[in-house]
Amino acid sequence: MKKIFKYKILFTDVSEVDMPVDAEILTVDKQGDSLENSGVENHLFIWAIVDDEEKQTEMRRFRIAGTGYPLGDFNLKYINTVQIYGGYEIYHIFEIINEKEN
Repeated sequence: MKKIFKYKILFTDVSEVDMPVDAEILTVDKQGDSLENSGVENHLFIWAIVDDEEKQTEMRRFRIAGTGYPLGDFNLKYINTVQIYGGYEIYHIFEIINEKEN
């Protein structure tokens, strides 16, 4: 049965999340003040439509880049932009589709 699930993603340049095969990413964002108070875990959340009966999983990779930061040598699919600290910091989240060939 299809349901919306939430997955934690670390707030790092590149983060990996194990998800059911064919999960459909809806968005990535913070929840509440999860990035704005000291002492709180440094993470974002992914919301995705998944088949909760799917047993096979796959590792999905995500690139988080601040405005003006290099994106790296990846093929990227844009997901969302997140503002933290009242909009003083802006980050753009992409799924890494595959590594580019040299």
